Amino acid sequence: MESFLREWRQDALNKAQYESAIFIGDKLLALTNDDQDAFWLAQVHFATGNYTRAQAFLSSQNLISRNPSCRYLAGHCLIKQSRFDEALSVLGDRNPTHLIANGASNKRKTQPRQTRRRDPVAEEEASNRRYEAAMCFLRGICYAKQNAFDRAKECYKDAVRIDVQCFEAFQQLMNNNLLSPDEEWQFLESLDFDAIHVSGDASASQQAAEFTKMLYTTRLSKYRNPAAFETAYDSLSTHYHLASNPDLQLARADLLYTQCRYRDALNITNEILQEDKYNFSVYPVHLACLFELKEKNLLFLIAHDLADSHPEEPCSWLAVGIYYFSIGKIPEARRYFSKASMMDAHFGPAWIGFAHTFAAEGEHDQAISAYSTAARLFMGTHLPQVFLGMQNHALNNMTLAEEFLKTAYGLCKTDPLLLNEMGVVKYHQDKPKEAAQYFTAALKIADDMDSDPSAWLAARTNLGHAFRRLRHFNRALAEFDEVLRQGGKDAAIFSAKGLILMEQNKPEEAVTVLHEALAVNPQDSIATELLNKALEETILQDGAAESEAEDLIEFERMLGQQKHDAAVKVNGGRRTVGRMEKGKGRVRRSRRMTVLEDENDSEEKEDEIEENTQLDRTNKTSKSNMSRFYPHAPYAEDQPLARTILTTHVIVRAITLNTIIATGITTTRQVIPFFRPKSPDALTFFPRLIRSASTGTVAALGVGALMTYGRMRGREEIEWQDRSWRLLENPGQVETDDWTAVGAGAGALIGANAVKGLGMGWRGAVGGLGLGTVGGMLGYMAWRYGVNGGKFSKKGDAL
Repeated sequence: MESFLREWRQDALNKAQYESAIFIGDKLLALTNDDQDAFWLAQVHFATGNYTRAQAFLSSQNLISRNPSCRYLAGHCLIKQSRFDEALSVLGDRNPTHLIANGASNKRKTQPRQTRRRDPVAEEEASNRRYEAAMCFLRGICYAKQNAFDRAKECYKDAVRIDVQCFEAFQQLMNNNLLSPDEEWQFLESLDFDAIHVSGDASASQQAAEFTKMLYTTRLSKYRNPAAFETAYDSLSTHYHLASNPDLQLARADLLYTQCRYRDALNITNEILQEDKYNFSVYPVHLACLFELKEKNLLFLIAHDLADSHPEEPCSWLAVGIYYFSIGKIPEARRYFSKASMMDAHFGPAWIGFAHTFAAEGEHDQAISAYSTAARLFMGTHLPQVFLGMQNHALNNMTLAEEFLKTAYGLCKTDPLLLNEMGVVKYHQDKPKEAAQYFTAALKIADDMDSDPSAWLAARTNLGHAFRRLRHFNRALAEFDEVLRQGGKDAAIFSAKGLILMEQNKPEEAVTVLHEALAVNPQDSIATELLNKALEETILQDGAAESEAEDLIEFERMLGQQKHDAAVKVNGGRRTVGRMEKGKGRVRRSRRMTVLEDENDSEEKEDEIEENTQLDRTNKTSKSNMSRFYPHAPYAEDQPLARTILTTHVIVRAITLNTIIATGITTTRQVIPFFRPKSPDALTFFPRLIRSASTGTVAALGVGALMTYGRMRGREEIEWQDRSWRLLENPGQVETDDWTAVGAGAGALIGANAVKGLGMGWRGAVGGLGLGTVGGMLGYMAWRYGVNGGKFSKKGDAL
């Protein structure tokens, strides 16, 4: 009867007919009162989602204390109810490390195993061992939920060490990046795959062990030992015919993504999704490839489909976030990345995407905070540390950037991206030699990984700049040429080449290269500036060549003269020369005359150019001068009387301003009766206006001089000259000063005459001067903007 009921219960379970399985299982347990039958009944309750009923059933039967499988299931029920502390109290907080195999190596011993079947006791021990490993896995889940990641990692590792077939624990270690790439390979080598047993067949056991190890190898980080991955992948694909297996294809796509071969990786993920559209483990790599290839339309379709059909999956909202990130809607992308991370706190791609949104907006502090959280959650991966280094580099905090990158290097020494960033930091620390070593190492590792060369054009460009800083110009040019050959058509590359060619004193070649830079980006300011300098150097070299040619002609003339003198001396002054000699003499004289004529013409032209230049400078100086008194040089560095001009200008403006303030106060007091002077001896309005203007004028002398001294104290002479020259270059300033000077003179005369007999003395002339500057300024504004409409005459005359 028991056998019949067990078969019936199993058949119901196979058909997912849980009510039937519960009905039959309950009757079977009443008949047998066996712990295994009780476990199976609780298992059916667990499968239906009745976790509380399953846990209560196990507790009431006192099965937890005496049966490992029931204790495992009770702990699992509590975890499903998020009662992690109670789950740990049921499972215990210590791992049974005594069950870990003593053998440190997984190499199979040479002697063959005896072909025999296990006895029931051995079978029960093996089963209990597997449940103990599973309970280690559940302890790791509890610790991970409590953010105790170090303890969770140890629990997962012990689970796999006790039972190498506990794939759930191994998967947690890999998916959550709890181990660095080096630690992953060391852990794999420490596992005892020899413990795998196939009943009654030693060769099958050996084959199973090798098969399991190869499967685990494909799950490891692709940054370390890609050759071992290729070996395992080839063996599983050919010998075991798993080439089309989704998990194996996904591992291959992950490797291709690491190698920056995004198109090849996308082809593989597309094949997987064609067979299994909602295989969510594939989507992180698939979405990343679409983003790198800028397939925005496909991202939109996938995100829309996943959000509609599976809104409960974090991967659906990851797809939405990546789509918004690809089209530049950063706030929306951040919202959906955050939603995905809240649905699964250990979903690494969502955390990295969330941090990227802050980095994209230049919010470096918040980006650092988000990357730090990712580094704490996924302590085995080096990428958050790399991104932290990049953010500190963007903040120009090179010391912290170097520390984070060194930490990342300790986790992974074979990532070209990391080595490139370390080189960039060294470059900005003025250590080009070390930077060149890192860039070279990055390119070598990328080549060893069979990575796409076009993905590392930035590293090769950086290497070229490092060689340029080291003055290894030929090597730098070779790197830049390689970048251009591989498709890196960037104006900055051409500009760097042009700079090197100018350093090598090849301005003509530099001009050609810089024209190519401007063809790529006509608005490139660096290329424009370098092109101007290259053209100037080319002109200077042409001038030097012309000078050399003139020297050569002069040398030939002198040589011809010496030959002629020697011939006259040899012939003793006789004039009888042969016909050919006469011809030669005639030709020589003709040539000599031509050279002299050319020289005379050249000198005349030079004199004419110099005269015209001097005339132009004279005209320029005569046309633009401040107040018709100060000379205006053609160039700022030649400007004389710079300190006098600038100080005078500031004082005159201060006089005008102080006069306006002083007269404004006096006028206000006159207009408002309450403030009007009540004394019978008080001056009338105009004399008081003159007096207040004189006070403002005298104060302006001191204020203007102090302002000029305070502003220009410690400045170089060229700065005084530049500011003064620009004042004289501005026709509006010149005209204002002209009108102000005329008004000041007229005002001084009027003021002095107006206050005669009032005992005001010098105040009349000084106050009138101040009022005259205000009147001159107002008159100029009326003339310039009223009469002339704000337009200057073509000749630039002041008046």
